[in-house]
Amino acid sequence: MTYTTHAPDELHETDATGTDRPVRSAPRPHRRAVLALLADRRGVSELLGLMLAFGIVVALVALLQVAVVPVWDATEEYDHSLRVHEDVVALDESVSRVAATGVGERPTVETGVVMPSAGPLLRSPPAQGDLRTVAVADVVLSNATAVDPAAARFWDGSTRTYPTVAYEYEAPYSHYGSAPRLVSEPGTLYAHHANGAGVADDYFGVERFVLVNGDRVTVVTLEGAYDSDGATVSAVELVPTSAGGEAVVVANATGGPLTVSVPSRMDHDTWRELLADQLTTAGGRVVSVSCDVEAPGEPCGRAHVALADGRYELSMARVGLDSQYRVQSPAYVVDREGNESVVPANGTGVVTVEVRDAYNNPVSGVELRAENVALAGVAASDASVRASNGAGVTNHTVSDAVVATDEDGRARFVFRAPPLTQLSGPTTATFEVVVDDPSTMDPAASAVAGRLPVTIYVQGTGFPSVAADAVDVGDVGGDPEDRSPAVTVHGDFRALVQLAALEDSATIGSAGVRYSPITATIVATYPNGTRIEWTPWPDADPSDPLDADPLVENVNAPGLPERYVDDVAVWSFLTPSLPAGSSVALELTAYRADYAPTGEQVEIRGTTYDEYAPTAITGVAYAVDTTDPNEQNVFLLVDGDVVPGLGTASAHQYETDEILAGRLDGTGHLATSSDEVVALFELSDPVADRGTAYTTPGNPDYNDAVAIVRILGT
Repeated sequence: MTYTTHAPDELHETDATGTDRPVRSAPRPHRRAVLALLADRRGVSELLGLMLAFGIVVALVALLQVAVVPVWDATEEYDHSLRVHEDVVALDESVSRVAATGVGERPTVETGVVMPSAGPLLRSPPAQGDLRTVAVADVVLSNATAVDPAAARFWDGSTRTYPTVAYEYEAPYSHYGSAPRLVSEPGTLYAHHANGAGVADDYFGVERFVLVNGDRVTVVTLEGAYDSDGATVSAVELVPTSAGGEAVVVANATGGPLTVSVPSRMDHDTWRELLADQLTTAGGRVVSVSCDVEAPGEPCGRAHVALADGRYELSMARVGLDSQYRVQSPAYVVDREGNESVVPANGTGVVTVEVRDAYNNPVSGVELRAENVALAGVAASDASVRASNGAGVTNHTVSDAVVATDEDGRARFVFRAPPLTQLSGPTTATFEVVVDDPSTMDPAASAVAGRLPVTIYVQGTGFPSVAADAVDVGDVGGDPEDRSPAVTVHGDFRALVQLAALEDSATIGSAGVRYSPITATIVATYPNGTRIEWTPWPDADPSDPLDADPLVENVNAPGLPERYVDDVAVWSFLTPSLPAGSSVALELTAYRADYAPTGEQVEIRGTTYDEYAPTAITGVAYAVDTTDPNEQNVFLLVDGDVVPGLGTASAHQYETDEILAGRLDGTGHLATSSDEVVALFELSDPVADRGTAYTTPGNPDYNDAVAIVRILGT
């Protein structure tokens, strides 16, 4: 049996007899395949959709990456440029503050920027700007002469040269191509906008200008080497290597204008525009401004600002950028107070001096000495100089009166005039304050700049005398124990207050002696009740208030003389002129303290004692209050009074008659002039009674401190 196909999809069979007949339909495998394909068309559509969506996303991302991300990144870079601009301006302002105050600062600059993440988008790489110092030419000041004669020993018209560096900031942005380079040069901070077509067409936007402003000249130089080195945020340590001083008044020397020359990469046209309103033709004080290179658009090299004739305030400083602090060398010495003052015979004059560097700022730790003390017309006398640096006082002969300047660059020298017996009339005393080691001086300073002449006018006969009845201690001729603790004067006067002795001491064990801390205040009270105080001891500065730590103000420190010797007091102060009816008094406060051995020994009346010094205050032993008319711890004595407490001192103390030698008549009575008052203080007995001083031996013995107040005319 065979099969044959007739019509499409129709199957016939032929049997053995040859008969051809149709049979049932055969299976149609190709149809099932087509149907299967038709059944899978839904999956193909989904895949095609996914592929289409993916293509759209890819195209969109590509579009964003190409067209939008650069805009975003440019905006980020622009915003960062604004922020770093503010930071650099703030950095420059910090430099000015450090220069003015002498206090270091640590400003920060956002030197770099990192683009925020944006998912699959590729942001620009971080823009790591560079804040760095760059080498520039020196600053030069020419033809400047100080008005102060002492400062003029350095500022004498000579050319002064000051090395410096500049600093600048620049960022390699990927998209914001017009960001300026920020540059700080002496006196100027500016933004350098480069147009890419040559320097001639560049633009300089000045942000700060402090070099010249009317009659004020400000020069701040920089030192150090700094590089932010790829940091995103950079902190800059600003160190005041010479700062915090006062302006020096200078003028142009004969023969030319005072000229300030500074390094600059701005062009001449920008300098002319910058100073246009300060030119003399515009009513200002700038005569001219010139450059080493004046071709249009070319960097100036160095700008020279010439100033009109007249006086100027010159402020200078040097600031380190991440540099080590170092003390500048001394350049000259000036007097701050007391030079050419007037003192009476046996009085004192305090001369305060200041050591400055080439930037006119104070230099600490410079050792000074006084030498060449002389009195005109007097071959020999007991005139002397005592040096003090405020941290303590040391008594010296003039040959070794050496003292180091304090943190303000200052040191004090106390001149003591000889007694009347060595003078025949008014005279002039002179001495010099000199830098002890000339090799430490600034190489640019001359030898005379390290020597300061000092003149003191000595009243050989003292000030005019007051009337015999001008001095009033109350109840004169009566009982001293009934008197006021203050001296009142009928007539204009000055008071020479002298601490003749300090004997508030006690023994420690069998071989030690300690000295109670004592502070002193001189008080004047006007007739209207106005109270004026002076605290001249021990720092020789009468106008400063007492320190909170009594040990700083201790006038009874170990090592000081204990008593009036050869007509010279331990401490002495001459008040200014006071009006008639005013009173003057000395207030002393004694303190309890802890003590420790100093390692030194002291000899008193032939006996050697181990010396102890106070280390910490533990309380007040007694404070004299001269506003209390019944103050019992002070005795005021005048000529003819019996002196209490004679012969009652301890073995380690001097007797009152030893202290007042020359002022007793041999019978225990005071023998002095009508213009002198002796004040005896009891500081160790808080319940002293003046009424028992003549009748009961021992405390109160009124020899803890002895003062002599001499009333002088004006």
